[in-house]
Amino acid sequence: MMQDDRWPVSDSQQPPYRWICSLKVFFPEPVFYPLSLLEGMGRSWSDIQSGTTGCGSGTLISPMQVLTSAHVLCGLKMWRDERKGGQLCFQLVPAKKVLVLPARNESTTHRTQAFGSFSAKHIHISSAFRKAMEVPVRQLTPERVRQALQWDYGLLNLAPRPHKAPRWTRQPGWWGAAPDFLIGAAPT
Repeated sequence: MMQDDRWPVSDSQQPPYRWICSLKVFFPEPVFYPLSLLEGMGRSWSDIQSGTTGCGSGTLISPMQVLTSAHVLCGLKMWRDERKGGQLCFQLVPAKKVLVLPARNESTTHRTQAFGSFSAKHIHISSAFRKAMEVPVRQLTPERVRQALQWDYGLLNLAPRPHKAPRWTRQPGWWGAAPDFLIGAAPT
């Protein structure tokens, strides 16, 4: 396992940290984490456990969009492809739900988040990443996964908050917006 050498930010509500989002990802069925072989979770796919949840991070790039990695938004499942003579292959499984938490800070995980949470309305995964990863199991080697990283990007379109959601006096803004920008504020 790799050691996490990151340090917490004391005030994640300040720019640029408030534009960084924690992502909680939920899959419709058990899947394998696409980068498992690269992160030392096993020597082969048969050594790796599957799961129905994941996590990751992303960056707000507009009021309703989060840029992230494709490997955060999808998992892999094995299936027999009859078109390939019943060969055991991988298929990408997109997340069924992604919860987006801007400015998450470990000191606030048990309290209300400063900017609340958002749900993803649409999940977009790079088609080149999908093509590189949807191959027979024996072909998805660490080297092939490394090569697929050049297409490892995804985008979340966020759903508007429900009308009954609490009104937040502050919005996180997004990367490239002025640090004191408020969504819905009239431009000056």
